[in-house]
Amino acid sequence: MIDENPIEKHITQQKNDINKEAKLKRKHKKRNALAIGTSLVLLSGIVISIVRILLNVVH
Repeated sequence: MIDENPIEKHITQQKNDINKEAKLKRKHKKRNALAIGTSLVLLSGIVISIVRILLNVVH
């Protein structure tokens, strides 16, 4: 079995850490997009309800 050079081992570890961080950031972006989409749907539902109530009161 060949032992890795300590410098190469350190560089490989840093690359792996960077890749893990990049994956986590991508996952958070997807969650944020989903949360924003859900919020927009809920807000639009609330606005539609308020408009309907106001239209019923006026007529």
